[in-house]
Amino acid sequence: MKRIEIVYEVTGDLASLDLGEWPTPLSVFFPEGSRCEQLNYGQGEGQVDIDGEEWGFYWSPHGSLRVVRHEGLRSVEQTQEVMTRIRARLAERLRGEVTFRLSSVSEEAPFDPPA
Repeated sequence: MKRIEIVYEVTGDLASLDLGEWPTPLSVFFPEGSRCEQLNYGQGEGQVDIDGEEWGFYWSPHGSLRVVRHEGLRSVEQTQEVMTRIRARLAERLRGEVTFRLSSVSEEAPFDPPA
């Protein structure tokens, strides 16, 4: 199997996004119906475990949000479904239009998953 890193660009009125309450400010990105845990946080960015996969949330200098699926075995299509739920969560919080587009897909070297 290959690990695939998938990057999305999210746009909308993100400047008005209030992060969640401490100790889990990144909970604003938790998609409905998923098991989520904040792993790291600093300066409005960080990593979240979503259903056993590591996702990163990073702000670009232009005010868009980069969402990166760092670690995981889902296909690109399955990852799109998770992104659709993240987008819906953000649109609900912002009460406005939020869009995302696939920015890049990179494959890492093959590996054997743990048994």
